[in-house]
Order: sequence, then C-alpha cells, then structure tokens
Amino acid sequence: MRSSLCQYWRISPQFTPPRLFYLFSHFSVCFLIFGLESSLVYLYYNYYYYYYFHYDYYYYYYYYYYYYYNYYYYYYYFYYYYYYYYYYYYYYYYYYYYYYYYYYYYYYYYYYYYYYYYYYYYYYYYYYYHCY
Repeated sequence: MRSSLCQYWRISPQFTPPRLFYLFSHFSVCFLIFGLESSLVYLYYNYYYYYYFHYDYYYYYYYYYYYYYNYYYYYYYFYYYYYYYYYYYYYYYYYYYYYYYYYYYYYYYYYYYYYYYYYYYYYYYYYYYHCY
C-alpha cells in the first residue's frame, strides 16, 4: 500500500504532500488577497455611496435653503412694498382729509359771510325804510 502510494507520488509529483500544501497555501493566500481586495472594494464603494448620498443630501439641503431664502427675500420685499403702499395710501387719505377740512371751513366762512351780508342788507333796508 505504501509502495503504491509512493510509486503514485513518484509518478505524479505534483500531488505529493508538500506540493499539495504549497497549492493549498498558494490558493489560501490568493483567497486571502482576493478577500482583502473585495473587502477593500466593498469599503471603497460603501464610502463612495455614503459620500454620494451625503453629497445629494447637502445638495438638496442647499437648494432647499436657497429657495427658502429667496422665498423669505421676496416675502420681505412684498411686505416692504405693501408697507410703503399703505404709507402712501395713508398720506393720501391724510391730505384728502385736510382738503376736505379746508373745503369745509371755506364753505363755513362763505356761509357766514353770506349770512352777515344778508343781515347787513336786511338791516340796511330796515333802517332805510324806518328812517324815511
């Protein structure tokens, strides 16, 4: 049995125990290197997708902030112009009120002027008719 195995090993020296150990060790090193490479590739792609995902998050956050800022900006200017519209409208109302006020007093003085004129006229005729 032993002689046959030794004879077999002599016929095929690549399957001797040292050669088998060498082959297994070589493949184990290859598998180890392949495993390390695959794990490094896995880590690299995980890092890449992690970075890509966070970049997209940052990108959308930036655009959200940008549109929110522009919304606030336009809202501020809308409020600003609305405030000035209200301001000018208030002053328009104010001057209109004073115009009405002076018109009223003009009418008032005109009425009293007419009243006194009428009174004077009446008094004049009264005096004229009673004196003669």
